[in-house]
Amino acid sequence: MHVTRVELENIKSYEHAVFTFARGTTAITGENGAGKTTILEAIAWALFDTLEYSKDDFLRRGAKRGSVRVTFESDLDERLYTVYRDTAQGYYVFDNGLNIRLAEKKTDVGATLRLHLGIEPGTDLKALFRSAIGVPQGSFTAEFLLAPNARKAAFDRLLKVEEYRDGAERLLDTVHLIRERTAEVRERIAGAEGQLARYDELIAEHERIAARARELATALEELEREIAGRVETVAQMDKAELRVSETRSLADRLEVERDAVSRRLSDLRAERDAAAAALERLRAAETDHLTHLKALEQLRNLETERASRDKLRSEDESVARLMVEAKGHVRRLEEALIRAVEAGASVTALAADVNAQEELERERERLRDLRAEALSARARLTRLDAELKELRALHVQTKERTREAEKGRDAEVRLAALESERLHVETTLSQAERAATSLKHLSS
Repeated sequence: MHVTRVELENIKSYEHAVFTFARGTTAITGENGAGKTTILEAIAWALFDTLEYSKDDFLRRGAKRGSVRVTFESDLDERLYTVYRDTAQGYYVFDNGLNIRLAEKKTDVGATLRLHLGIEPGTDLKALFRSAIGVPQGSFTAEFLLAPNARKAAFDRLLKVEEYRDGAERLLDTVHLIRERTAEVRERIAGAEGQLARYDELIAEHERIAARARELATALEELEREIAGRVETVAQMDKAELRVSETRSLADRLEVERDAVSRRLSDLRAERDAAAAALERLRAAETDHLTHLKALEQLRNLETERASRDKLRSEDESVARLMVEAKGHVRRLEEALIRAVEAGASVTALAADVNAQEELERERERLRDLRAEALSARARLTRLDAELKELRALHVQTKERTREAEKGRDAEVRLAALESERLHVETTLSQAERAATSLKHLSS
């Protein structure tokens, strides 16, 4: 490492100072108290984390903060780096080429500086600087004047004697390993020499073994050809077995399908028989259907007769009213007739009353005819009640046959028609019952 520049700011007697150092030997001269030692102390504080007194004593009097910048050229990569440290907390290594901070804080900065200084981990930096780099003035030979044990301890620490001793002890393991490997090699060499003594025998044995190997190779070729033939036979047998398995699977599947088809055929035959029975029942119900149609026609006729009956009942009521009125008129006429007879009025007045009496007689005859028609309508109502009972019985039979016809799957369309006709018959029957009930009330 070559320190090229030291910059001090507010450090001891320096307010601001810059020192540059070329390669080679550099002498720092000056009067006592000029600050020569301060330069070394700044280098020690920045690079070796060594300061013989407190930072407050290192700071220039009256200043709040002081800083040191030490620029060096590294032997590791021959690049320039600057270490900055101030009396507060600032401490970092700056890469002048990349213009970035490489390390910050004391631990990282120390590791980076050890790398560029080429110092092994664990080295006492303070002792190294005091004994070899920044020896205090007037104490350059002080180490040589120490007692032997103290001098040995000082120089062993400086020269890393313990580290070299540890390295030598670790090398002993390598020596032992080399000796073990050498002994193994010697044993192998002895074994090889013993084998070389039997070289001719081994050659003859090798020829015998080679001949036997050729015989075995020939036999192996024959066996391989035989194996290939048998493998082909086995492959053909495997294919045949596969075809047999497929055929068996196909046969089992066909057997299952045959059973399913048989069951389906039985089901279809049963359905066919059921459909035939339903068709027979449907044909048997055809006559009932015609009867039902006739019943519907009769119901329509009954409905017409019911309308006529209602009309006759209305006329009967009108006739009754007229008869009441006529009776009242007859009573009045009779009273008038009595008064006429008793009074002995004129013959002309009596003749007029006779004409009125004749008119009333004709009206009474007409009312008698209307009453006879009402009685005839009541007789027809009785017949209609009888026919209505027959239609009810026929309707019950039709419902039973309709239920039987519902069992036929192929007669669904006919069944729907019968159901519709059944509903129509029920509706008509209900209307006829209501009409009959009304007629009974009217006739009573």
